[in-house]
Amino acid sequence: MDMKQHTHYCSGGVSKEILEAKRKLDSVDSRTFRNARDRANPFEGIKKEFFGVSRAALKMAELDAECGFMFTAAADSAGDDKLLNFADICAGPGGFTEYILWKKKWLAKGFGFTLIGKLDFKLHQFNRESPWDTFFP
Repeated sequence: MDMKQHTHYCSGGVSKEILEAKRKLDSVDSRTFRNARDRANPFEGIKKEFFGVSRAALKMAELDAECGFMFTAAADSAGDDKLLNFADICAGPGGFTEYILWKKKWLAKGFGFTLIGKLDFKLHQFNRESPWDTFFP
């Protein structure tokens, strides 16, 4: 295995341990894996109750909160909210975009591209409070 591609953000030893641990999951049947994942992650119960596209919106919300809302904070020098321009690249069906549009409402304008077909953006499934007409796939 070429570890060069896995050592940009952490040491080769850590990367190797992570990849070996992930490989052990390959032998676990999908039902057992889903049951374990559902029990281990408190957000699994939410599923699509709040965001309509995927769990990626919940993941983005958690990352944003953990990082002091650095992904959705856009303010001018006076501290007033301003338009947040963003790009969502290779991100279908659009969970991250759905979160940003929900969080910022009309103070966000996004552009994105992804694969056409099964993984294309599913704007029609976004949360009704997400102003998806300010996103341009």
